[in-house]
Amino acid sequence: MRILAITTAAMLLAAAGNAAAQSIDCGEIYSIQRGDTLRGVAQRAYGVGDFRTIYEANVAVIGANPDLIEVGMRLTIPCRTAQAAPAPEPAAVAPAAPTANAANAAPAVSGAPGAGPARLIGVDGNPPFSGSELPGGGLFTELLVQALARAGAPAGEVDFAPDWAAQAAALLPGGGYDVGFPWVRPDCAQAAALGAESRARCRSFDFSDPFFEVVLSFYTLDGSEYAAISSHREMLGARICRPDGMFVGDLEAEGLVEPNVSLVTPPTAQDCFAALMIGEVNIVSTDALTAEQTLASVPGAARRVRELDGLATLQTLHAAAPRGSAVGREALARLDEGMKRMRATGEWFAAVQKYRASAASGG
Repeated sequence: MRILAITTAAMLLAAAGNAAAQSIDCGEIYSIQRGDTLRGVAQRAYGVGDFRTIYEANVAVIGANPDLIEVGMRLTIPCRTAQAAPAPEPAAVAPAAPTANAANAAPAVSGAPGAGPARLIGVDGNPPFSGSELPGGGLFTELLVQALARAGAPAGEVDFAPDWAAQAAALLPGGGYDVGFPWVRPDCAQAAALGAESRARCRSFDFSDPFFEVVLSFYTLDGSEYAAISSHREMLGARICRPDGMFVGDLEAEGLVEPNVSLVTPPTAQDCFAALMIGEVNIVSTDALTAEQTLASVPGAARRVRELDGLATLQTLHAAAPRGSAVGREALARLDEGMKRMRATGEWFAAVQKYRASAASGG
């Protein structure tokens, strides 16, 4: 998987540099390392992330699920001279020309002739959920890729944008991607209560069914003037920090937006808690799992920061596709279908439990 540098105006795709220095020669035996995915192995061997050639040559070793590879597996890396050419990758488009959205090139992801796999884009640096440096691309990446496979619609290359704003630009016409994740779906039925950003999401994107839930909570310093509050209204006038690009619909619903509060949006949750520790903000708001992991990395925070009781909200997470994109709409339907199958078989719970165990052990 590769990280793309994306601006809110356009996405620049480059084929150069995708083949890592540690390239894999075809014809050799490769031992799976921690953090490997079949897409990553294919990228290093062939320069594209289409892993079908490798999977078909090693199905007896890997088993029925190409997403469940294990450290130490020894895979034959065949040369592709006799193989069918894979579906075109976004990076194959000349950088000078904008990448055409797949909605204009193929009607579905069903595997019919001419229909390529859906191209996914996550948000980088969002552990343990999504990121280029995480094993398997993170929990959400694994869930979505596996759900598509379960529904008979394997995903194409999965890339990562630096934040949600850049990801949204990557999904718009000309951005080159079909499905983005993870997103909180605004309550579009209550558009009058939404801010401009959330209303724009309602107009521009369709959403999958929920595939995960997160708790969005609030934190302050023990002993601060906000430590004993019991309602969101008591936060009015506060300086609230939420990492840049995160969903703000829950804050909008409680009136915790400008000018009622001062909303500070640095790049990361770590920045928010560091600002809280030196008094630059009064309250930090982020998801509970991120907070739990981040507090340990900010000196003194684990001892001094406390969660505000009774003010957390439960938010469901979704995949999003550009409204009007046939490929995106079909991919969302397949995601919903595959996720239902995974829940019914227990695969969804097994994947989540694996990540919870890893977080608990510090792995």
